[in-house]
Amino acid sequence: MKGVLVFINIILLLNLLVMARIARFILPFSSILKLLGQRSSSTVLPTPALYRRANYLQKAMHWINRMIPVPVNCLLQAMAIRWLAKAYGIPGTTHVGVRKKENGTFDAHAWYMYGKKVICGGGDLVGYELMGSYH
Repeated sequence: MKGVLVFINIILLLNLLVMARIARFILPFSSILKLLGQRSSSTVLPTPALYRRANYLQKAMHWINRMIPVPVNCLLQAMAIRWLAKAYGIPGTTHVGVRKKENGTFDAHAWYMYGKKVICGGGDLVGYELMGSYH
């Protein structure tokens, strides 16, 4: 049954990633931020049932990142995960941050969290200054 849920999430996320890519292509960044939800500084406490569902989403996105030949950036991943999580009733938070690199340029990053668990966009989050959190 778990495999079926992950497979269903993979199919849904692939469709949402296509929608996110189209939205990113045609909409200004300010409109993209509105699609992420309301700006907020609070976090949501997880429940065991929703935590399991969030784990399925994480596994599905991990599979997509390994298997599809087209690179999907962190913002598109966060948008797709947020939309599907909202449909499932998972009240997570999308974070957008920026950090300065050693060469003086800036690096932007987006990630989605449920409770204290990073569902997508994890990795090295050290040094990112939070520009906004969206529910």
